This record gives sequence, C-alpha cells and structure tokens, in this order.
Amino acid sequence: KALGFRLSEEVVRVCSRLGIDGIWLNQQAESLAGYDDELLLRHARLLLSMVRDQVRLSHLEQELDCLSGQLANTYEELSLIYQLGSGMKVNRSTADFFRQACLEVMDLISARGMGVSVARDVGKEHKAENGGGSASSLILHASTVAEPVLYGAMSLPPGAVQRLARQLTQVLGQRRSPLLINHLGRDRTFNWLAEHAHQLLAVPLQRQEQLLGCLFALDKLTGEFDTVDCKLLCAIANESAIFLENSMLYEDARGLMMGLLHSLVSAVDAKDTYTCGHSERVALLSRMLAQQANLGERFAERVYMAGLLHDVGKIGVPEAVLQKTGRLTPEEYEQIKKHPEIGARILRDIRQIEDIIPGVLHHHERYDGKGYPAGLAAENIPLIGRVICLADCFDAMTSSRTYRKALPLEVALTEIRRCSGTQFDPGLTDAFLRIRVERFRELLASHQPQPLRLAQLATGQPLRAAG
Repeated sequence: KALGFRLSEEVVRVCSRLGIDGIWLNQQAESLAGYDDELLLRHARLLLSMVRDQVRLSHLEQELDCLSGQLANTYEELSLIYQLGSGMKVNRSTADFFRQACLEVMDLISARGMGVSVARDVGKEHKAENGGGSASSLILHASTVAEPVLYGAMSLPPGAVQRLARQLTQVLGQRRSPLLINHLGRDRTFNWLAEHAHQLLAVPLQRQEQLLGCLFALDKLTGEFDTVDCKLLCAIANESAIFLENSMLYEDARGLMMGLLHSLVSAVDAKDTYTCGHSERVALLSRMLAQQANLGERFAERVYMAGLLHDVGKIGVPEAVLQKTGRLTPEEYEQIKKHPEIGARILRDIRQIEDIIPGVLHHHERYDGKGYPAGLAAENIPLIGRVICLADCFDAMTSSRTYRKALPLEVALTEIRRCSGTQFDPGLTDAFLRIRVERFRELLASHQPQPLRLAQLATGQPLRAAG
C-alpha cells in the first residue's frame, strides 16, 4: 500500500501480451495506495473482468480474421466456378476449357504446375452405357486432351506426365477421393517424382461412379497444399466432370446427326450413281474455301454439312432423268432445277440444321442474278449458298461425264477466274484461287467414287464417273 507502487517486470510482460497499457495500469495501482483491502479487492475483480473482456475480444478478432479468409476463399471458389460455368458450352473445345480451368486454379492455389488427364477408355465406357454411339467420342472432341497436359512454368522430362497420369488414374480409380502428398520422397508410389517436384494434389473427375480422368497440381509456391486447396480443386473437378459428360452427350448427338446426314447422301448416291462421291467432295471443297476466306470454324463446319446435303433434293427427281446418259430435254432440265427446293422442304423440319438450308436452297444461284430457283444476285444470295455454288461447279468441271472428260485442274481454275463476278462471288473466287493446287489434287485423289457398286452388279446398270 505504500506510495511509489510499481508493477513487476513479469506483470508488465503479461500486460504486453494481452494488449494492456502497462503505464496506465501502473498509474491505477499507484492511485490505490492507502485504500482498504475491500476496495482493492473490488478494483482487482474489475481489472480481472477487463482483462477477460480483452482476451475475449482478441479471440473474436482472430475468429473474424479467419472467417474473412474463409469468405475470401469461398468467393474465389464461387467466382471461378461461375467463370467456368459461363464457358461450359457443349460445343466448346475440351482442351480450351481445361486450359482455362487449370490456369485459373493454378493461380488461386499458388501451384507451380497444373495438369489434366482424361481416361483413354472413357468414350468406350460411355458408349457401352448408352447402348452404342460413336466410339471414343469424347476423345475425338477432347482434341489435345487425348494425352495428359501440364500447364504452368513447371516442366517434367519426356514421358513423366504420361506416367504420372497412368498412376493417378489407377490410384484415384481405387480410392475415388482426393490424394494429397506434401512429401513425395516419402511416398512409395510417387517417390520417383521427388527429383522433379515436392508436393502433389490430385482429385478425380467422376460422374455417377465413372472415373473420367483427374486434375492434379504440383508444388505449392507458399507452404504446403492444405484442405482449402483440396476443397477448391474438388469443386472445379466436379464442374469439369459435368462438362465432360455433357461433351460426350453432345458428341453422341452430333455423331447421330452426321450419321443420318451421310445416310441421306448415300440415298442420293444410290439413286444417281453418276454423282457418287460428288456431295462429299463438294462438302470438303466448301469447308476448304470457308477456311481460306477466314469465315470462321463454326461457319466452315456448317458449310461442310450444307455441302453434304446440297443435292439431297434429287431424291425427288425421277431416276430416268438423273441417270439419262444423253442431253436433257427442256422439260427434264426443269425437273432437275426443282431439286434445291425439294431438298429445302426435306430438311426444313430438322431444327438442328435449319441454318444450313439456305445453302441447299440457293447453291445454284449466280452472282449476276441468272441462276435459280429465286434469281437472287450478289450479296442477296446467302453466303453459304455462294460458297457451295463455287465448290459445286469446280467439282463438276473436274469430274468426268459421259459426254466429256474431266477438265485438268489448271483449266478448271482458269474457268473459275473467268466467271468471277458473273457466276461466282469475286471475293470468294480470289480466296479459292489462293488455295494451293496440291490440296485440290490430294482431295480429288482421295475421294474418288468406287468403280463398281453392288447395286450395279445386281441390275447391270451402266457405269459412269461422278459429275
């Protein structure tokens, strides 16, 4: 109780740890000198209560900081899922989707490398579960993801990524849960990787118990991989698995559609053996021209389909007219001229290909307006029709007929140039003439009609080349 009361060094240290002002506390202690014990006890209890409140406040601040960190992680997770979800178009390249996903996740979890592996037999398994379909459709759509891919600054020696992917597929296929290894050198399965990396985090891509592949991250730049990283990678893996499954369904539907289209083309070929292989060549030439003219991959794909079907209306033209070896009469020619409109009517109720119908309907229009069926001119002719028109005429000139042989490529190209602005779109003509002649030779050599068909063996029909 004597005046000049001072706190001990130990008490000062405790005050410092608790965030209490030691000078203030010392002043309070000095002010109590001369008071009775009961008053001092009340002050002591009050001080103890203040200390407890301070400790409780400190704990609450720590919890708030932790909660803020969790909210930040959750926001980043939701933000990435939203970005990926916005880009989950079924016709999007699987390689492009995974590249975006891996680069985004790699940045969020501070990994040196991020990779993806798609199981090689996933397309086969999916086909079996769905009762058929195109073989390995997912792998075809996956493009560059058919092989494991590693993104980021980290590099592994040749074959290491493939070996890692094989082992992860086997391990994750058995455990069906995330794999987190922060010390690769101590792991019996993956210790071979320790000379290139220190840490590994991998999660399965799975839908309905089917393993589609895996996502994996290597070497965290700050510290070690933890449950937060694992949770984020699992969330992205779930979104990615949904995308893969949708891609398989899309490819199955697309394969079915293309099968039906080729069946229609085969029906035309069976009815008009003179043009066997013509539709396929026109489709390939149309796509080649669209790519050369930089019209976009989407347009190139659609014009290919339109090229396949451009003559489907010949199903409605009498076989006697289609297979006539001599010159057509005016009446017969009018019947032939109906095939674009017949084709458009055949296809008009198929919603998935309604955008290619203008190519089927207008592939005989001329740039000068003297074509059929509508007599459209210049830009009024749909672009898809102008592309197919040029490809159709080029194939006709370079194919043999009963009344003439096929024109040499150089002669046909000269004729294309001569008809620019009258029969053909000048811009498309310029693009067509920029295509290397060797590409035309390769296409024509690899897509020639078969010299003899079973139907002709049975009926004794005369043979003639495509036209």
